[in-house]
Amino acid sequence: MQLGAVPFLATRVEGDTAWVSVIYVPRTMRRRGLGRRMIERWAHTIPDEVKEIRLLAAEIDGDSPFAFWESLGFRADPFEPDLCDPTCAYMRRSVAGTERRRVRA
Repeated sequence: MQLGAVPFLATRVEGDTAWVSVIYVPRTMRRRGLGRRMIERWAHTIPDEVKEIRLLAAEIDGDSPFAFWESLGFRADPFEPDLCDPTCAYMRRSVAGTERRRVRA
């Protein structure tokens, strides 16, 4: 799959759960903290009723995503059955009240 040269983040909120639908950072821009900053900035904007963040972590271009998500406090979801091969897993983390703050426009 060819995704291009522009980093992006797509998210959605369903009830008390926020989902990271897609995050992509081009290979040439990785290991610079861009993905971390995108997730952290977004986490500060989620509604107060959100209690957890969930996602499906999957390899896209040969790089394993698990260390990245674990460094942000995500853990593999023990309640989700294995729905795919070892290159992907559902992950989740709770949302701490201290990480919410209003982002200035």
